[in-house]
Amino acid sequence: MSLGRELLVHLRRGRGAAPAAAAEAVADSPPRRVDSIVEALESLSLKKQVNLCELWRGPQLAIGDDLTVTVRSTKERRRFVRTIDEHLLSWFGGFQAGDVFYDIGANCGALTLAAGAMHRDRIRIVAIEPGFASFDSLARNLAQNAMLGFVIPLQVALLDRTGLQTLHYNLSTSAGTAVHAVGQPVDQDGNAFTPVEAQTIPAYALDDLIELLGLPHPTVMKIDVDGYEDPILRGARRTLERGVIRELLVEVIDHDAAGTRLASVQRLLEGYGYELEQAFRHHSSAIADQLFVLRHADVTRATTAVVDERAARKAQAKADAAAERARMQAELDDLRGSYHLSGAAKKLDLRELDPFSTIAGDVMAGGRTGMNLDRLYTLWQAVGAAPPDAPIAEIGAYLGGSSRFIADALQARGRAPRFYVCDTFAGHAHSDRDIDVLHHESGKFAAASAEAAAEYLSGFPRLELVVGDIVETSDRLADETFGFVHVDVDVYPATAFCLRFFAPRLAEGGVIVVDDYGFVTCPGVKQAADEFIAEFPQFRLWHLLTGQAKISRIATPST
Repeated sequence: MSLGRELLVHLRRGRGAAPAAAAEAVADSPPRRVDSIVEALESLSLKKQVNLCELWRGPQLAIGDDLTVTVRSTKERRRFVRTIDEHLLSWFGGFQAGDVFYDIGANCGALTLAAGAMHRDRIRIVAIEPGFASFDSLARNLAQNAMLGFVIPLQVALLDRTGLQTLHYNLSTSAGTAVHAVGQPVDQDGNAFTPVEAQTIPAYALDDLIELLGLPHPTVMKIDVDGYEDPILRGARRTLERGVIRELLVEVIDHDAAGTRLASVQRLLEGYGYELEQAFRHHSSAIADQLFVLRHADVTRATTAVVDERAARKAQAKADAAAERARMQAELDDLRGSYHLSGAAKKLDLRELDPFSTIAGDVMAGGRTGMNLDRLYTLWQAVGAAPPDAPIAEIGAYLGGSSRFIADALQARGRAPRFYVCDTFAGHAHSDRDIDVLHHESGKFAAASAEAAAEYLSGFPRLELVVGDIVETSDRLADETFGFVHVDVDVYPATAFCLRFFAPRLAEGGVIVVDDYGFVTCPGVKQAADEFIAEFPQFRLWHLLTGQAKISRIATPST
């Protein structure tokens, strides 16, 4: 017997129900009819109850022509049937391609779904909701409407600090409910309440959440958090200071006549250069919630036509800039091939120094290094000056070009010390977004391959490839004393670690060459090296005109 037919049989039998005449008398009573259905369901075996739940997702609710949602509670249904105010729809309509919309306090996701249906993957959305039932509704209906590809749902709370907090549920845990409290069971008016449930949840300052998860930075943001506006905005200090949020829309529950909560939010945001542009009052709200839009004071107000024109100009400017970069790159490549640059004709021609020029020329021709003759000559000299037989290390090999050059330089000098070549071969393991420029985001240079590098360097039996984050693999090198170390890692965290790890392990007369020290594209390298020298005065740094730096230990006078 099918599951549906068995359920129907149970309903007709009315197990435990009144006799037929009495049953007929109560047939028009909705509560009794519901009770009968529940009783019939409960009379099924557990396995069949589960099967029924799998077969029937729940009541389906169509919203316009674009959305269909599943609802499982009265509060949840009300969230979706409630009319979205016109000013909100108008605000969504002003989103631009490439915008990142943060829906903070998403609840069941009615506004996330509305913005997603309007723009689809032309924008990215981060929807944040801590309540477990409301988050279930949010994620379920995003999946049902094929939006998980461009919406990131997060079940976390936001505050002004990061750590575990207690979410106190007020009145109900059902999807669609609100006015819960984080930290202490106190509602938005300052009244203590007895929670129906308490849940430990992760809470983040928004700045920390974006940094720890690598989330895209918001360009438009909606905050609806029932009285937690101030701590959330305080936890977004760095994000607000960046000036990338073009518009904020904050719902303020303003019960007091003095409007202190609105004034507090406005004062806080004005400190970051935002201004109150317009306030809207919910026409459907019995508690007179106040919505207001804050825009950065420096953002130019423009009509749709102007925005479209600006987008076209931006696209053309981007194309023109790309063409100009290509032209300049071609000229730069020609200049790199010529030694007669910036007075170099008056200097020794490195191309005439053999075997250096032959080794360097072969490596450069292979396209596996971005280093020019001047920088490679620094490595050549460092190899020649390194104490005999002391191990050598390179951190940051990428495609292996400079590693091959160092290995060939050692062979040309008749030396074969242990040579450690260290790299993640998966891009930067870490970068500091506050110090390192965007050119060096985590994962940059991920096109490298450990297998390809191993094959390229296979002709050197004393060369050992060390694959992984140097912070984690350095234990393999801890017992060595190095004659020469080449650090070419581009970013602050790895440079700072390498200097503190290798400098104490330098042999007498050993040196560290730090690449990119003088390059404005790698400010983290210079900062890490300067901090190291300031902290350890027993080492000295020379800034070379090649853009590299040489670090060595100051000799101790003999007694």
